[in-house]
Order: sequence, then structure tokens, then C-alpha cells
Amino acid sequence: MPQEHDLEHGRYYRGMVDARRKLVWPLVISTVVFFFLQQVLTNFTSALDGIPFTGMSAAYLYAFAQFFFAVILTSIYRSRMRRFERELEPYKPTHALAVDGGGHL
Repeated sequence: MPQEHDLEHGRYYRGMVDARRKLVWPLVISTVVFFFLQQVLTNFTSALDGIPFTGMSAAYLYAFAQFFFAVILTSIYRSRMRRFERELEPYKPTHALAVDGGGHL
């Protein structure tokens, strides 16, 4: 018969897995599309051949925007996972499962 702390741990783990899955897939898809779109636009079209500023091509601006895109997506991931962890705090196991002694599973 499962013990109470096993059930708590199972709920916590399942909740984290579901929350992470719902968050990660849209972020992964948008990252893949955004980063591979540059390769398609650069190699197969003339969409990024223009020069919007002196000495700077549109392809360079797109590549520069990728840095900010990655930072923004990372910030979104971290803030949402922090919120999910707070929501699932009641289901977090209370017994000592941590290997490092710091309370981290």
C-alpha cells in the first residue's frame, strides 16, 4: 500500500511534468521557427538583403534580434516555472529525499 509521502511526491512530480510540458513545447517550436527562418530567408530569398542602416544589413539585424529573443524566452521560462513551483508547493514532499541536504529533490 502506498504511503502518504509517496502519493504527495507523485502528485508533485506529475504536476511539474505536466506544467513543464505545456510550457516547453510552445517555446521550443517558436525558437526552432525563429532560428531556422533566418537560414531560409538568408539562403533562399532576398528578404534580408536590404540595408536599413549604413553598413548594417537586415540579416545582421535579424541575427541581433535572435539574442534578445533567446533572453526573452529564457525569462519567460524561468518566471513561469517559478510560478508553477509555487502553485505545486502544497504537494511537495515533506520528508527528506534530498541527496544534497539542501531540500532540493
